[in-house]
Amino acid sequence: MDLPHDIDFEINRLAEQAKCWEPEAEILFDRIPVHPGWKCIDLGCGPLGVLDPLSRRVGVHGQITGFDHNPYYLQAANEFIDQNQLRNVNVIEGDLFNNSLKPHSFDLCHMRFVFTQIGCSLELVKEMAKLTRPGGAVISEESDWASWNCFPFQPSWEKIKRSMIELFEIMGGDINAGLKTHQLFNEAHLSEIQIRTAMLDLPVGHPYRYGLVHFAMTLREKILAANILSENEFSEAIEECYETIKNPAIDITSYTLYQVWGWVKEYEPV
Repeated sequence: MDLPHDIDFEINRLAEQAKCWEPEAEILFDRIPVHPGWKCIDLGCGPLGVLDPLSRRVGVHGQITGFDHNPYYLQAANEFIDQNQLRNVNVIEGDLFNNSLKPHSFDLCHMRFVFTQIGCSLELVKEMAKLTRPGGAVISEESDWASWNCFPFQPSWEKIKRSMIELFEIMGGDINAGLKTHQLFNEAHLSEIQIRTAMLDLPVGHPYRYGLVHFAMTLREKILAANILSENEFSEAIEECYETIKNPAIDITSYTLYQVWGWVKEYEPV
């Protein structure tokens, strides 16, 4: 299957994003902790997700399943699995809200940046809990964009960021979903809920220093179609953002990552 150019760019962006946040995922999985032999699923895994760090932790007797609706992402994921000989990993294409996955069959259910795209969903948290065995872990990683800034302030950076926030609001997404996940976990009756946050400083040379601009480029046509920015406004702001990124005197920080996890309650004796 040949990849269209725009899909190829998005796959590279998502893979770069996953690698940049992988150290924080490693800390999270140490905190759980993930045990050898576990069966885990990464919902909305995209082309990389957390398949690799989970694969290493569960070992040869464990099993990792990646789940996504996008066949191009899963093609890239399969290529990564083959190249890295992750024999305990497989991927499945499907719909998060209408799937044939067996209930209570995973020790851990993980999802990252899905609420960003579709908005906060109690229904989806309940689906995650349903897929997880009693006593198993449910994990969400989502963003809060308040910290995705430049210092000193750069108007072009803020213009691009605000245009993306507006677009997500129009599309039903939520770029600040991380702030709301704890409440969703409570409403889904998960137990022992914990939160951890992380933010990256992005000096010149850091691959995710380009994160905002690369993300905006994948959304360009939608931003223009929604009349949020004109083509000239978008192009000029992006060009100025590239100059900002190259300037070592300007500090750039990432969005804040909210890692929220809880446990499916054990069956209570009747």
